[in-house]
Amino acid sequence: MNRTLRSFWLVIFSLFATHSFICSAANEELPHIISANAIDQRGNPVTRYGFADANGERIVETIYEKVSPFSSVGLALVYRDGFYGYIDTKGEFFMPVGLKEARPFNEFGLAIIKHNRSKWSVIDTEKYIIVKEIFDEIDNFQPNGLAIVKYEKKYGLVDTLGNVVLPVIYDKVEKFDKSGYAYIKSGNKIGVVDKRGRAIIPPEYKDKKSAMAAATELKSKFAKPSGISLADMAAQARKEDEERVAQARKEEDAKLLAMQSHKDEEAKQLAEQKRKDEEQQKLLAEQKRKDE
Repeated sequence: MNRTLRSFWLVIFSLFATHSFICSAANEELPHIISANAIDQRGNPVTRYGFADANGERIVETIYEKVSPFSSVGLALVYRDGFYGYIDTKGEFFMPVGLKEARPFNEFGLAIIKHNRSKWSVIDTEKYIIVKEIFDEIDNFQPNGLAIVKYEKKYGLVDTLGNVVLPVIYDKVEKFDKSGYAYIKSGNKIGVVDKRGRAIIPPEYKDKKSAMAAATELKSKFAKPSGISLADMAAQARKEDEERVAQARKEEDAKLLAMQSHKDEEAKQLAEQKRKDEEQQKLLAEQKRKDE
């Protein structure tokens, strides 16, 4: 399935799944966690977990060392014998292969997993790999649908479709604040990212206050009901700055050209005057010889 078509169906699925689970939540509760005392292989008392339905009927035996509540997509994370996995509301495994590390499915229908001890990836409810297994770290997706990723000590952002929306080139990317901004850092310089993950203010400022002031000024400069994004504002501002610099250079070049032209004209006049003086001296010398 090509990426465009798949993205379309993912959006449709997300809308359908959200609607379905909101409707079903009013009529039927998802299974809840239950626990029971047990004895491990060494004879020590331990607690094991399972699930029961809304009527208290056990649907998943209390055999797991750790479990998470069922997410809105109807899958729960379970852990046993050193491996993680996902089960559905019937207790059946969503993925037959055990995972070394994993996190619960989120509201976007995505789960962050690690098959081995090196790289992380992201899967959806169709077991499709959204983010390939290349990143050293993947943070949880934030409300705006972006997650911080790390690769070879550099950070960036990916979205819920697996697109890298902020290049993985920064020394640090912070989480988004309530106003929808996040700070990025390169060396000792700080910049600002908008809610779409675009660097509207490059890392050029010495502190967060200065960087945010630049972002606020940028927003106020273009504050009008045009729907223009901050990234477009930044691009327009940079374009205007480049045009001003280009115009200044053009004017400076014109001045230098005029000065050079004036110098050339003066040199030409001096050369002409010198030629005339030499011609005059030649005539005088010739007249002197005739007189002698």
